[in-house]
Amino acid sequence: CLMRTFSVSNAINEHTYAYQWTINNETAVQSSKNTLSVADGKTYKVVVTDKDNFCQGEKTYSVSVKKETPLVVQDAAWAPVCLPATINLEDAIDATKTTADKVLFFEDEELTKPVTNTQFDMKTYKVYYAQGIEVNGNGCKGVATPIAVNLKPATPAPVVKDYDECVKAESETFSPLVTSDSYKLTFYDVAQGGTPIADAFDASKANTTTTYYVTNTNQGACESERTAFTVHIEGLVDFDLTISDEEVMMGGEDVVITLIPAEVDVESYKWMANDKVLDVEGDEYVTKPYVDTKYVVAAKGRCNMLTQEVDVVVIWPTAFTPYNNNGLNETFAKGFEVKIYNRHGIQIFEGSDGWDGVMNQNMG
Repeated sequence: CLMRTFSVSNAINEHTYAYQWTINNETAVQSSKNTLSVADGKTYKVVVTDKDNFCQGEKTYSVSVKKETPLVVQDAAWAPVCLPATINLEDAIDATKTTADKVLFFEDEELTKPVTNTQFDMKTYKVYYAQGIEVNGNGCKGVATPIAVNLKPATPAPVVKDYDECVKAESETFSPLVTSDSYKLTFYDVAQGGTPIADAFDASKANTTTTYYVTNTNQGACESERTAFTVHIEGLVDFDLTISDEEVMMGGEDVVITLIPAEVDVESYKWMANDKVLDVEGDEYVTKPYVDTKYVVAAKGRCNMLTQEVDVVVIWPTAFTPYNNNGLNETFAKGFEVKIYNRHGIQIFEGSDGWDGVMNQNMG
C-alpha cells in the first residue's frame, strides 16, 4: 500500500537501453530510466530496447492495492439491545477473521473523529465506523466500515386514561386505565429513572391527585416510552358548623352561625332555620332569634351529601324597668312586633318595636 518503485534489471549492462512504459495499455511513457514509481492498482507494461542493435524485450506487471477491511459482525449476529445500553464497539469485530493488524474506531465516515473509549453508554442511536490498519506491516488502511448497533424493535407507547373517582376504603389497580393492547406493563412514579412500582394504588387517600407513568414492552422488543396519567381521588364532603352562643337573651347580642368548609369542593349549601329555607350567601349567618331555633346546613358534594345542625335557646325576659329611665331594660321585646295582654286576656297594647310599658298614655 505504500509508494512502490519498479526497477528493471538488464543482463547485459554495457549496452544502452531505452524504456517505454504503458499503464493499463493506454498511457505510454517514454523514459530513459529503468525505474517507474507506481501507487495505483493497475497493469504496467515495460518495453526495453537495445539502442545498439534495436533488440527488444517486454514484461508486464500487475499491481494490486491491498486495503484490509475489518470484518464487522452483521446485525443478525450482534446481540440486539435496547437503549440506553452499554456498548463495546470491539464486540462488532470478528477478530478471528479480519486480517487487519489493528482496528480503529471513529464517530464519522470521514474518519476524522476517533473514538478513544470503545465501551460507553449509548443513549441515542448512532452509527460508528471502523478502519483496519495494516496487514503484516504493509501500511495499508482500510475504508470506513459502518458499525450499526443492532436494536430490538420499539414498542409503541401505551394509551391510557386518567382515574377520577370517589374515595374508597380499598386499593385499586392501574392496569384497567391502559386502553391499548399491551403485553407487559410496567408502572413508575417518576418520569425518568426510578424503579418500577406495584400495579396498585391506595384509593382511600382522599383529595389527592398523583401523576404516574406506564410503559409497555412487547415480546422481543424494547420498553416503550413512559406515558403519564393522573389518579385523582375525590374526598367526601365534610364541614363544621359553629354557633357563637347556644343560649341568648331575646333581643340581646347577635347570634353568629359559621360554616367551616373542608378541602372538598362543595357544589351547593342549603341553610334552614326551623325547617324554613334561608337565603344565605357565604359561610356565615348573623341573626337575632326570638324563639328556640334549630339551624341546619346541608352540603352537597360530588360523592356525598352531609348535614350539620346547631341549636340556640332564646330566653325571654320576665320583667323590665321602664320607670327609672336609666337606659337599661327600658323596653320589653324591643325590635319585635308585639301584642300585650293583661291577665284577663284583654289586649292592652300593639306595636312594632316592643313595649315601653305605656298604655293609654299612662304607665301600665
